[in-house]
Formats: sequence, structure tokens, C-alpha cells
Amino acid sequence: MRSTVRGRSGHATVAVLCGLAALVLAFAQPETTDVARGFIASTIGLTAMASGVRALALVRTGESDTAIGPLLGILAGAVGTVVMGAALVSFYFAPTTTDAAATASSTQSSASSGPETERMALAQAVGTLASVIPVDSGRPDSLLVDPSGLVSTPDGTALVTVPAGAVLQYMPSPDGLQYTILLTGPTFGTTAMYDSAVGQVLVG
Repeated sequence: MRSTVRGRSGHATVAVLCGLAALVLAFAQPETTDVARGFIASTIGLTAMASGVRALALVRTGESDTAIGPLLGILAGAVGTVVMGAALVSFYFAPTTTDAAATASSTQSSASSGPETERMALAQAVGTLASVIPVDSGRPDSLLVDPSGLVSTPDGTALVTVPAGAVLQYMPSPDGLQYTILLTGPTFGTTAMYDSAVGQVLVG
């Protein structure tokens, strides 16, 4: 009568070896995921799980007497496959360097056209306007601003260009000796003011 020799099955060995290989490939990935290595690691992990399931079937039929190897192979293969799957998903859906650079450029562009830039433009325009307002021929009673931002006196003398859309308020004193200029920005509502009695530009 022939006897059956029970021992470790070849499927259990394959499951353990492939599971360990999947773990090594999965956790030894560089920061930039290698797609080819990721595919191999995922495939080996699946092989480990399939071999482990086959080995467990042999245990149930009595052709193998150990379930530890198959279970370890299945566990290691599953972990390796999941880790590599997550790494590959991250690789494909992470923003590229070009996208990141474009985002940074857009952020910097927005910052450069923000309130501070408007405030500086208003201060420069007010300071220039204060320096070119006629004195010898008498200060004007009012100033005019056209849609392009060109400031001129009532007689048509062009003085300076302020940011388009900015609101200009020119307020001379009753005796005509002093005046105040207030310029309000069109986008952020920042202000720049010049008071001839003080002699300096104030921003807000």
C-alpha cells in the first residue's frame, strides 16, 4: 500500500518568496515612483496571493501540512500590492513640476498686482502731481481727469497721468494758498493723499 508524504508544498514556497519580493520592491521605492518597478511589484504581489490560496487548498486536502507559509505569502503579497497601488495612484495624479510652477507664478502675479502695488502707484502719481501743479500763474481752482487717467487744468494744460479709473479729489483752500489732493485706487480702494501744508504724501 502506497503512503502519501506530507510536507511543505511548492506553492507555499512561491507564495512566501513572491510576497517578500513584493514587500522589498514596494518599500524600497525612491521618492519619485518608478512605474516599471511598481508594475512588477504589484504583479509579484498578486502571484504571491494566488500561490498562497492554492497552497491553502492543498492543506485542506491533506497534500500539505502547514498553513503558515501560505498565509505569510498572502499577507506579504497583499501589503506589497496595496502599497504599490497607492504609490502608482499618487504618481499619476500628483501635480507635475510644470503645474506647480504655473501655480506659483499665478500666485506671485496676484501678489504683485495687489493692494500694495496699487498704493505705491497712487503715491507716485500724487507726488508727481503735487510737483507739477502751477504756482507762478496761480493754482487752479479745479483739476480734470479723463477716462485714461490724464490729469489737466481747466485751461487744458496736461499735468500727469494717474492710474485709469482712480478717483481724484482736488481741494484748494479758500485763499488758494494751500490745497489737498486725494487719490483713491480703482481696484482695492487704497488711497494716497498730499497736503501742501504738510508737504508729504500719506498713503492708506
